[in-house]
Amino acid sequence: MTIVYVLLCGFLVSGLHGPNGLGLALAEDKVTQDESKIESYQPTNTQLKNEPRGPVLIYEVDPNSALGGGTASEMERLLNVVERRVNPGAKKIARVRIIEQSKIEVALLDQNEGDIKRVKRLLERPGTLEFLILANTHDHKSLIERALKNLDKNVINDPEGKREAWWVPIREGREGSFNNPSIAKRERTIDDKKVTEILVVQDDYNVTNEYLDIARPGKNQFGRPVVNFVFNSQGGKLFGKLTGDNKPDEATGFRRQLGIILDGNLYAAPFLYSAIFDRGVIEGSFTEQEVDDLVDVLNSGSLPLRLLLVRKQDHP
Repeated sequence: MTIVYVLLCGFLVSGLHGPNGLGLALAEDKVTQDESKIESYQPTNTQLKNEPRGPVLIYEVDPNSALGGGTASEMERLLNVVERRVNPGAKKIARVRIIEQSKIEVALLDQNEGDIKRVKRLLERPGTLEFLILANTHDHKSLIERALKNLDKNVINDPEGKREAWWVPIREGREGSFNNPSIAKRERTIDDKKVTEILVVQDDYNVTNEYLDIARPGKNQFGRPVVNFVFNSQGGKLFGKLTGDNKPDEATGFRRQLGIILDGNLYAAPFLYSAIFDRGVIEGSFTEQEVDDLVDVLNSGSLPLRLLLVRKQDHP
């Protein structure tokens, strides 16, 4: 069974309980003493290294995510996010630039198959992280009844049309972690594949990775890869209010579950025991590469527009 839990502010909340150019620098020509012979300029090893020699990946903005392919400001923001994802540290692996109104070119510096695969993985992900409370029969009985009577609807609205709850798919392979009888589940078929979904509720805090200060790779006490994250001051306050509002019921002891949603998929839903604030650990059956990818995605921010890989070509 997959173990996924969050350790926040010292509290253990366990999923077991529930779920550019040419790359040549300008240089002053060197001239012989009689100024009749000019030495040819030779780029340095560093300059050669920064000249793309690998394949070129051409991405286009999904027309369904932006009318007209995105404004100039949206494309500039998108370019910045792509740059941070592809080249998160001092070592660059690709040159990234806008080549048309709605297209971005990612030119790999080397013929490294691992880098190519990693770029593709990173740019496939929206890069969203959300924390939401799972609907439960203790607090949301009538809401769950309405949702189950209208299983064809993905979003449940109030009489004024305001969103109250919606269905979120469980990350494939983690379905067995969501067996609490007080939560609402449904199953449906998407592209000939059975998907299990959980009902989550709207709140007033909207805690997302927008408030992340930083995410880092780490190890737990068993030496397994984890993601450590820290909220900024505003995010810490909002997270504290969200979790504080959903502490165990003092009269009945009923415990609510906090959904951890990555790129629209529910990864875990640990029980809440107390208000928790500005930092935590996301832990699960991750490889080190998966953790590194997730850290780079979270630190780069969400993609403002969805990208589609439309062409791969060898660098000329």
